[in-house]
Amino acid sequence: MWKSFFLALGFFLLILGGQTLVIEKFAMASGRNVPKIVSSVTDGISNPAWTPPDIAGTRQSVRRREIRTREWMPWSLLAAGAITVLYTLSLPQRNGNQS
Repeated sequence: MWKSFFLALGFFLLILGGQTLVIEKFAMASGRNVPKIVSSVTDGISNPAWTPPDIAGTRQSVRRREIRTREWMPWSLLAAGAITVLYTLSLPQRNGNQS
């Protein structure tokens, strides 16, 4: 059980490290202030980022929380994930069940 846990943790760190290598920042919108989309009618506007106003004609403000990745994060996460996966795969297989 512990072997599979650490193997999954290592793969998670590898994926997260690869993701932070490509992406500079993560922006998350707050759940309460997300704009309401009344309909999918764009009135001739071809901008996919455009959101229609709500019923009162005013848009709600979107509060975003941004997480910026540090310079050391991608390579450190990739290295930690690779070391964890390689060490987990090198452990011997146990054949007996232990409680």
